[in-house]
Amino acid sequence: MKTRSISFVLVSLGLILAITGLAKLWSSLGAARALLAPDPLLGVPYKHLFAGVAVMEIVVATICFLGRSRHLALALVAYLSTNFLFYRVGLWWIGWKQPCGCMGSLTDALHIKPQTADHIALGLLLYMLAASYTVLFVEWRRTRSSSGNTERVALNAAEMAGKGA
Repeated sequence: MKTRSISFVLVSLGLILAITGLAKLWSSLGAARALLAPDPLLGVPYKHLFAGVAVMEIVVATICFLGRSRHLALALVAYLSTNFLFYRVGLWWIGWKQPCGCMGSLTDALHIKPQTADHIALGLLLYMLAASYTVLFVEWRRTRSSSGNTERVALNAAEMAGKGA
């Protein structure tokens, strides 16, 4: 993949994580009684869950923007989004029917219906999964292919040296 394409993917992933992370952080600082309720899957109060996940999202977003290793940034996004997917599957598994509160109270501030916000969050999650894993796979294939070419060149050089001796 071209460097510009990868840079676009990293910036878009970073923006998604920064926005959702800031939304969760803002929500976790609120005084709503609902924040004290335990999460149905993990049992942790939403206030603490939002704060912890917000910090992780903001750290990974920062690595997407400023990190030197594209591979590390993509791997962290893949890891984080895979965990989000498992969380959603866990909610589905226990029969949880309410929309995901993954964007915190940002949806209320923007007057977005919870179901619409849930669909947006699922779309963003699927994008993060697809983009991070696709770029990681393409980069892996590229490096594997180029290292294979290097090995073939070295073997050919060794064979040529052996024939000339």
